[in-house]
Amino acid sequence: MKDLGRSDAVLLALLSIIGRQVLRTKLVKMTYLLDNLSFEQRGHTMTGFTYHWDHFGPNAVGNAIMHRLSVLCSKGMVRDTQKLTPFENYANYYKIDGKVDPANLSLTSDDWVYIHTIVRLYGPLSRQQVVSASKQTAPVQKADQYDILKFEHNPAVESTKHAFFENEHLVHQTKKAIETDSSDRISLEELRDKVAESSRIQ
Repeated sequence: MKDLGRSDAVLLALLSIIGRQVLRTKLVKMTYLLDNLSFEQRGHTMTGFTYHWDHFGPNAVGNAIMHRLSVLCSKGMVRDTQKLTPFENYANYYKIDGKVDPANLSLTSDDWVYIHTIVRLYGPLSRQQVVSASKQTAPVQKADQYDILKFEHNPAVESTKHAFFENEHLVHQTKKAIETDSSDRISLEELRDKVAESSRIQ
């Protein structure tokens, strides 16, 4: 799986953490929310997709997410099941195939932090709630329908990171705790992201 493109690796990682069948619309919006969070905190998206505001909120241009999922299905890495919804129409649900080992995906520990965060925040929510959350993000709020969405770096995140790392005593104590427990070691960049995430959620 080392030869997978980054967007495919991210989609597989999302599905692996979700761990169950997920409605296509919800997965598309969660992928967008993941890219938005990554850009806010790191200045770049995780997938490389370009997004626009289509009929139903943010979506990758050219339905790129759906296209990549179809490719992953054709490779036997993702299962696509159609189910009848309460609205009496059929919808696509995706689940990672059991033979895929997420540990072999070419993603960093920092990438996994973001993916876990998005699944924790939005995984338990309904499709409608996730769609609503995606429409409340700054790129959508500052766009008109059918516009290309422009991600923004969040300066508040950087100020929180700087405030943390200016506290030499706290940094020293944190690094000491990490080094003491090697079984649960995290990188400094992951620590920065966790601090930024905490400030964003509170």
